[in-house]
Amino acid sequence: MTEATRTKDKAEARRILRSRQGEIADGRYVGPASDKVTFRDLAEGGISAYKVNGRKTLKWVERRIRLHLEPYFGRSKAKDITTSDGQGFVSQRQAARANNGEINRELTLLKRMCNLGIQSERINRKPYV
Repeated sequence: MTEATRTKDKAEARRILRSRQGEIADGRYVGPASDKVTFRDLAEGGISAYKVNGRKTLKWVERRIRLHLEPYFGRSKAKDITTSDGQGFVSQRQAARANNGEINRELTLLKRMCNLGIQSERINRKPYV
């Protein structure tokens, strides 16, 4: 498999190569495909997990994603979601007069979707939320 480093500097390209080799040796490298994973991909994975496990809260999860998480994170790539995005989401929900319990459940859902993405090796990191 090849991956472009998008640099003309040979030293930088070598540094990136050594970094990737270290990630491969540690079993942490997911590949360039992880750069293309979007929030919607994570959401689909989360919903799928709830369906497979026969969770009673499936409708609740779908509604929370559709009404609150997707409008805020929907256009983001998974790798671009940061801790500050999580804090911005909290601020937005508080401005909408959502209670802390609702916000915490929505953040827990976001964390669960990220954990499932890591477990399925679609992404390699999750934001601290």
